[in-house]
Amino acid sequence: MADAAGISVSSLIRRRVLGAPPPRATRRPSISHEMASRLLVELGRIQETLRAGLVRGDLSPSNPAVIAALRDLAELRAVCLEAMGRTP
Repeated sequence: MADAAGISVSSLIRRRVLGAPPPRATRRPSISHEMASRLLVELGRIQETLRAGLVRGDLSPSNPAVIAALRDLAELRAVCLEAMGRTP
């Protein structure tokens, strides 16, 4: 309950002993910003690897799988940025 309220256990006990109402629960983000930023970095690395393959000629720019992969990576990066509160 203390974690949900965003206060220490001792503060919660003090409120209970003194008869004060328990604090309202605080809203916490449903996503870890640290994990979203790590995912964003990894998605960027994958995207750069695909682009490097296109530049070297290992991959064909007309390959539908490559086009779809780049589009999906761009969409995933946009979702991560939105989850972190940033605009893509």
